Amino acid sequence: IVHLAGEPIFGKTWTAEQKKIIIESRVEGAKILLETCKRLNVKLNHFISASGIGYYGNGGDGWLSETSPSGHSFTSEVCQLWEKAATNFSNIRAKVSVLRIGIVLAKNGGYLAKMQQNAKWGLLTSLGSGKQFVSWIHINDLIRIVMDLIQSKLEPGIYNTASPNPVTNKEITNALARIWHKTIFLPPAPAFALRLLLGERSQALLDSQKASSEKLKNGGFRYEFEKIEAALKNIYS
Repeated sequence: IVHLAGEPIFGKTWTAEQKKIIIESRVEGAKILLETCKRLNVKLNHFISASGIGYYGNGGDGWLSETSPSGHSFTSEVCQLWEKAATNFSNIRAKVSVLRIGIVLAKNGGYLAKMQQNAKWGLLTSLGSGKQFVSWIHINDLIRIVMDLIQSKLEPGIYNTASPNPVTNKEITNALARIWHKTIFLPPAPAFALRLLLGERSQALLDSQKASSEKLKNGGFRYEFEKIEAALKNIYS
């Protein structure tokens, strides 16, 4: 079972009710799957669950490995509860893997679709200081990681699933401008303005997460897209 389901984190304002929906869509989803496996006596081999780099909260400029401590933000809380729900599958003797996923780069949705919409309206700019690190991964590499776990080419466990080369918010914004042949007219969006506009959600955009992929590489995984320019050129070629 590969469990990727969950209410979009940034889709709506983080009211108390929306926070509850975000958490329960992940945790209760895993719980229902576990209860169903028990009820039907499913001999499950491997449970693979999504999580997020947001697990670490604001990590600053230091590298974050799978053993780094969790953060204290809402996104960190979501990831911790999500991962705890996944580990319960070990109670039915299933192997458990958790993927702490960075920003997924894909043409038809997610981060790039939102950024392209901003660019269309001339709103492409870096956020806050622009120095915060962004851990990213090309969708093809993410799919290959999942397949390698399914096919037992990788040992089960917790993995940071992000490129070996995180970039700053300013660097990824500039790379997108080059790929899309756009000029950045606006100054960086100030952190205080983002906080006024987005409230608590702004923290997820301003936090810095420099995730290490050494565990995956040491396990034998080889990335197809290690550099941001190569990944974006492939997506928009």
